[in-house]
Amino acid sequence: QWLTQPSMSPHAKRHHVRFFPIDDKDMDKFQNCPAGTYVDNVVTSPYFTYFYLQSHAAIKGTAKPAPYFVFENGKDMSYKLTIPQTHELCYTFVRSTVGVSYAAPAYYADRLCERGRHYLRDYFIKTQQGKAWQEELDDIKRNTEQQAKRKRVSRWGRNKIHRKKKSDARRKRRQCKDWTMRYAKSEFYVHGKDKNPWHPNVSKTMFQM
Repeated sequence: QWLTQPSMSPHAKRHHVRFFPIDDKDMDKFQNCPAGTYVDNVVTSPYFTYFYLQSHAAIKGTAKPAPYFVFENGKDMSYKLTIPQTHELCYTFVRSTVGVSYAAPAYYADRLCERGRHYLRDYFIKTQQGKAWQEELDDIKRNTEQQAKRKRVSRWGRNKIHRKKKSDARRKRRQCKDWTMRYAKSEFYVHGKDKNPWHPNVSKTMFQM
């Protein structure tokens, strides 16, 4: 039942909101708000489930709270449960014995995306291979656009060339995405589809990804 009725509260990492304790008695030993501090009014929305949660104890500088906006609540979880359960998720990250700065599922997704970037490293730092890959991708975009344009002209004439342009643009993005994923898979499965994405020499050793 929980799997078929998800509750989702995405958060944003890059923002400039900070909270400070007014009284000294409310400070932790690092002069920040204590872990578990949340704010759900004044600076949030009066119409939606939207709150800031500082789930960690910052040992240096000012603690940065994470904003959460609930856009899916299939389990119909009460607002009073949403915040503490989000806070508890911040204590389930396997690489830390204390609370982290935002919910563990989002943390894992962030690490997974960062790992995925490594398989497209040549493209992002524009190595020689990355430049060749960019040129090939540009050729795919250009050829797809030209082919779609010729089809529109053939079907509706030049006066109505903009018909179906949006759907053609979506098709082009999908083709570029498929091509990019094929490239990423070739990097990921460099040692074979039934192998791990690292060299076989380290397969029987313990190491941390």
